[in-house]
Order: sequence, then C-alpha cells, then structure tokens
Amino acid sequence: MLPILATTTGEVAVILPGTGDTEIAAALRAYAQETGQASPTFEASAAGRAYARANIFLVPRLSTGTMTSLDGKTHAVVCNKEGTGVEGCVIDGFLSGTDHLASYPDAVGSVYASYNIKDQKAETAFLPF
Repeated sequence: MLPILATTTGEVAVILPGTGDTEIAAALRAYAQETGQASPTFEASAAGRAYARANIFLVPRLSTGTMTSLDGKTHAVVCNKEGTGVEGCVIDGFLSGTDHLASYPDAVGSVYASYNIKDQKAETAFLPF
C-alpha cells in the first residue's frame, strides 16, 4: 500500500483490516492465490498495487453515499454515529470500520480499521481487487 500512497496527492481515506500485520499478510497472500494473482513479493506486485488502489479513497473521510476508490470502482457507503459517539461506516454491506484518526484534530486523511461483517473476521476486511 505504501508505494501507492507515496504517489497519491491530497487527503485519502484508507481501509485496513483491523488486525495484525502477520494475519493481514497471510489473508492477502491467500486471496491473491485464490484469484490467480499470487506473487512472492505481494507489496511490490501487480496484486499488491491493485489491493492498495481498491482500498484507498481520494477523500479526507468516508461519508454516506456512493464513493469511488482509487481503482475507479464505486462503493455504497453508509456512515452512522455509534452509541459512543464514534462514527462507523459500512462499505458495500460487508465491511465495517471506524476512522482511527478522527480524534486527532491535526490528522490528515483517515484510516479505517475494519472487519468483515459476513464472516466476522478482521483479516478478510478489505475490498476485492
């Protein structure tokens, strides 16, 4: 994701699975293999770049409506304040996440730690690529 972010200008909203790096890496490698995009160096591969573009939005924060990710695909987003006052968003009916930078007044952009509503797993909480 970092190579794509390095070449992207402006504020962005990033969707990241809400779990550890090891679990995320394993889930992404498995998904890439299942979809015929396997590569020994995922981050630098075409699949790694596709993953990044699918999970980055050129907006400071997600909001309710139709939003377009960096790969040009549109997504249905519904955002609501939770009982704690924290705004959570659901993307395409299966990813749920909250902006973990929202409480920082000087934050630039947003990072949504997410989980997959359908299988109740954080490691599979990314948009398809």
